[in-house]
Amino acid sequence: MGKNYMQYMLQGPLMDRSIPENTVKPGTLGYLAGVDGRFTGSLRRFPGLKQLTSLNTSGAKVLWAQGVSFLQSVGSDARYKGFAVHLDNQQLLLHYTLDGGDNWSTYEIASDVSVNTAVISADSFRNFLYVMAEGHEPLVTWHNGAGLTTAVMGPGDYADPDNLPTLTEESLDDEVEGFWLRSGGFYRVCYRLYSSERGIFTVMSDPIDVEVPDVPEGFNPEEDTAPDYWGLTVKIGGGIDTSVWDKVQIFRSIDLGGPGAGAHFYLDTEDDASAATAQYDVGRIMDTALPLQTDYDPNLDYAVAVPESGTMAILQGITYVADPVTSGTFNVQYSSPRQDSPEYFTTYNKREGSATEGRILRFMQASDSVYGVGSKTLLRIARTSPTQDIQIESLHLNRGILGPYMVHAAGNALFLLTGMGLVIFDGSSGDMGQVTAADRIFKDRWSDQSKVSAAYDSRMNASFFLHPQRREAVQLYHSSHSVGMLEGVAFEFACSGDSIDDPAVTQAWFFTDDGRIMTPDPTSTSGNMYGLDDQLKLNSTVTDTSREYIADSENTQLPSAVVGAMVYMTTGVNTGVGRRITEVDINGHLQLESDFPEENRLGDRYAIAPVVFKARLWRVSSVQTEGDNGRFRRWNVHSVALKMRKIQGMGDDNPNNRFRVGFYRNSDQDDRIYSPAYVAPGENPAEAIAAVAVDGIDLEPYIEQISSGTLFELTDAEVGVTISTSRTVNN
Repeated sequence: MGKNYMQYMLQGPLMDRSIPENTVKPGTLGYLAGVDGRFTGSLRRFPGLKQLTSLNTSGAKVLWAQGVSFLQSVGSDARYKGFAVHLDNQQLLLHYTLDGGDNWSTYEIASDVSVNTAVISADSFRNFLYVMAEGHEPLVTWHNGAGLTTAVMGPGDYADPDNLPTLTEESLDDEVEGFWLRSGGFYRVCYRLYSSERGIFTVMSDPIDVEVPDVPEGFNPEEDTAPDYWGLTVKIGGGIDTSVWDKVQIFRSIDLGGPGAGAHFYLDTEDDASAATAQYDVGRIMDTALPLQTDYDPNLDYAVAVPESGTMAILQGITYVADPVTSGTFNVQYSSPRQDSPEYFTTYNKREGSATEGRILRFMQASDSVYGVGSKTLLRIARTSPTQDIQIESLHLNRGILGPYMVHAAGNALFLLTGMGLVIFDGSSGDMGQVTAADRIFKDRWSDQSKVSAAYDSRMNASFFLHPQRREAVQLYHSSHSVGMLEGVAFEFACSGDSIDDPAVTQAWFFTDDGRIMTPDPTSTSGNMYGLDDQLKLNSTVTDTSREYIADSENTQLPSAVVGAMVYMTTGVNTGVGRRITEVDINGHLQLESDFPEENRLGDRYAIAPVVFKARLWRVSSVQTEGDNGRFRRWNVHSVALKMRKIQGMGDDNPNNRFRVGFYRNSDQDDRIYSPAYVAPGENPAEAIAAVAVDGIDLEPYIEQISSGTLFELTDAEVGVTISTSRTVNN
C-alpha cells in the first residue's frame, strides 16, 4: 500500500490511564503531563508556578502545612492570612501577613509537637486560630491587644475540679438587705470561671453545703424579731488567672428543706474575677425566681478537656473532633451547641462510632455541612438552624481515604483518593462517582500513597494530588473534566487556602521541604515549576562531563534560589532524566541529590525547574484505512509533523527550543522511545517536521518538550506512514 498521512487533531487534554496505552480511543491520550487542562481544542502548556513567600526554617524541614485566615479582632478589617506549618524540629509555626503579602512575620505556636504526629488540623472562628496535633494539647492563638498569644484550647487544667481554687463559706449575715436565703434553709453552692473573650467555662467546682440558721445565736424572742432571710459570703482562695478568666459565676440550689438537698444548680450571681483571694455575695435572687435564671445541667454542661486529636473542623461556631488514636474508640465529639464557643466541650455531645466504620481521619466543610472522612466511612454532619440538634449520618461504609490529607472540598463536593482510586462525592445527593482516567497512575505507578496530599485552586479550577516521593502530581480539571500529570514538582506538601490578596479566590499551595511556598500562576510567562526569576539562565548546555553534577562554566551566576529545584537533561544519554539540585557553587556546578544513570557529554542540554510536557498519542493503527482498521498490519512511519500556536520563549537564544518526537513501539514502557528526533517550531507550521524511521504493529506517537520559560499550544500532529501487508515486524 502507498503512503498515508494520519491526522491527529488534539481536541483536548483527555488522558485515559484506565486501560493500556495502546488501546486508548482516537482523541484520547495514553499519557499526558505538563498541560493546562482549562483549555480544550489543544494541548496548552501548564503555565508554571510563582513563589509567594519563603519561611525561614533554619534547616528544619516542612512536614505539614495549612492555609489559615482569621481576624485580628472582632469588628476590624485587619485579618491574619498565611499558613500554619509543622517542622521536623517539632516547631509549629504561624507564617502570616497583615497587609496582603507585602510583609511577612513568623510566630511560634508551639515547640514540642512530635515529628511522629500522624494528623494535624487547623481552622479558625472569628478572631481565633485553632490547631490540633495528634497527641498534643489542642491550641488556640489570637491577638490579645498586645500581640499574638497562645493557650491550651478549652479549660485546660480546669477541666478537673480538683485544680480549681478552693471555694469556702466565709460568713452568713441576717442584717443585710436584698438577700433571700431562707432562714433555716439548706443550700449547695458552687462556682465556675468564665472567659468572655473566648466564650469558655471551667468545669463546675465541687459544691459546699451551707446551712442557714433558723435564728441567730443569742436571739431573744421577747426583744428581737426572727429574721426571714440571710445573705451569704463565699471566698475563692488562691487567686485566678484573670488574663484568661475574667468572670466568676456562682451557682446555688433551691432550699429543699433538708441537709444535702438541692442537686440542681441555678446561676445566682456573676461577678468579675480577681487575681487575689476574693469574696462574693450569694443569695441575691429569691428561691421562687431562681428557676428563671440560667440552670446548670450536669449532663449537658459538664465541661471537659478538648480531646487531644489531630482531626478537627469548625462550622457555625461548633468544633467537630475525632477521638484520639490512643483512646481506642472511634467517636466524633463536638463542642456544645448551647454555647457560643468552639472550645466548650462537654460530656454529652458525642456520636458513638465503631471499629466497623473506622476512624475519622479528616473533617472537610463543603457547602453548609461538615463531612467526616475516615478509613472506612464517610459521615455527613449538619445543623440547619441554631435551635436544632446536630445531625450525623453515615453515607458510605467500607469506602474511605488512604491517608488524612488525600481529600479536599470544592463547592458542595469532596474529591478523595480512596482504595478504589480517585472519586468525587456529591454532598447534596450523597452519590459517589469514580474518576477512572488516572487509575493506572494510582494503582501501578503510585504504589506507596501514604504521603499524598490534595489541594484545590479556584483560578485553575483544578484539583491537585501531590506525591512528594515521586515528585509528581495528578491534575483534575473541573471545567474540562480532564486528567493529567505534573512532573518535576519537588514539593513536600500541598494544601488549599484563601488567596493572600483576593478574598474571592482559593489557591493551591505547594511547600518545599525548606519552606518555600508556591502556587499555580495562570498569568505567568516564566513557565517554570519553582517560581524562579525568568531573567535567570534556566536553559543551557553542559561544558564538562560528569554523572555527579552538571558543569556549566557559562552559567556561574545562578543564585541559591535554584537549590531544591529539579534539573532535567534534554539531550544526550540522560535525556528526560531529572535530578534535584542540592548546591550551586561559583564554578557553575549544580550538585545533585543523586547521580545520573550515565555520564553527561560535552554539549548536552539541560533545563532548570522546567515544565515537563509529555503527550503519548493514540496508536497509528487506530485510524481506519479503506475499511480495515489494520490492528495487525505492519506500519512503517517516515515522518512526524506538529502544528502549534501562541508560541513564546522558543527563540534561538533558548537551547531547549525544540520538541522531541518519537514512538512507543508494541506496548513498550515509559523509558523506551524509538526513533527520537527533534523538531523546532517555525513560522510556517509545515516546517515543524521531522523524518523518522520506525515500524511496528502498535506505534504510539510521543511528543516531549522540556524547558523553562516557554509557552505554546499544540493543536495538531501528523504522522506519515506506509502500511505493509506483512505481519512480520523487524526488531
